[in-house]
Amino acid sequence: MQYRLFILISLISLISITGLYAYAVTLDVTILSEVEDDATRELNGPMDAAITTIAGKTYVVVSGGVDNGIEIIDISDPTSPTSVGSVTDDDVANRQGKFLKNANGNAITTIDGSTYAIIVATADDGIEIIDISDPTSPTSVGRLGDTGTNNADDSSRCTVANEQRCLNGAKEVGIYTRSGSTYAVVTASTDDGIEIIDISDPTSPTSVGRLGEADDPDRELDGAKGIAIETINGTPYAIVGSLLDDGIEIIDISDPTSPTSVGRMNDDGDKCLDGAKGVRTTTINDKTYVVVSGQEDDCIEIIDISDPTSPTSVSRVVDTGTSLCTVANKERCLGGV
Repeated sequence: MQYRLFILISLISLISITGLYAYAVTLDVTILSEVEDDATRELNGPMDAAITTIAGKTYVVVSGGVDNGIEIIDISDPTSPTSVGSVTDDDVANRQGKFLKNANGNAITTIDGSTYAIIVATADDGIEIIDISDPTSPTSVGRLGDTGTNNADDSSRCTVANEQRCLNGAKEVGIYTRSGSTYAVVTASTDDGIEIIDISDPTSPTSVGRLGEADDPDRELDGAKGIAIETINGTPYAIVGSLLDDGIEIIDISDPTSPTSVGRMNDDGDKCLDGAKGVRTTTINDKTYVVVSGQEDDCIEIIDISDPTSPTSVSRVVDTGTSLCTVANKERCLGGV
């Protein structure tokens, strides 16, 4: 498998967001370099990547979902990326070692001067915290897994009342800081919810709060997948994409021990939210927007969340044609986004 890292822009469909409008544009792309999976690198089935700067050098940390691990690559020279370190699951069968089986979501944060990668392991139903301060010698320092059996009709399924963690089918992670503490917010696709974990002490991560669809079926959290964290008017919010509910849920996480749903939006046949997956936020002209990829709709939806209690759709870009996107046919590359 080839994991291509760097491209010089050339004839590729991109989205430009200006004001309330989204434009599809076409630019040029030339491959500058690539890093391929081999017998030693953890690059089989790359699921996510996060970029950080350490000691003046730029690195990308890649989650290898099939290899059950991470690969750290020095990309300071984009034309010559170099693998410098990796961490692999050491007990894939029994879940007694590192939580890296089906490594998926990936985020990087700095705590007390050290740099950590927080990796979400879907098959291990948990997170692994890895000190990457020395990228050539990454070290696992802490982990946290799911509790309970989490069957759909089981009383141990995650809810606020039974205090079972929402980590079954863990997918993605967002990081934020509140009152001097650092928290990881993890989406769980099987548990249909989020778990908030205090990682201020990376060697001893602690669950502090959760929110699940089991507590309120009206929430858009069935198959919770993508997550973005955004601060609006001083309050941090988690915006979660629901793969099965075809929508987004907006959650006030200012009190990590008691996250509160404040707003949501569902696909109604006109919006591009069928199979809502990835979510990203941006601020334009003092307004905050979330861009959501609708996997089943083959398009993106742009939603104004400046008032988190009343999200408003403003525009969308839809895939065109039935043929595969190419430079010649000018079809948009949004199929299965």
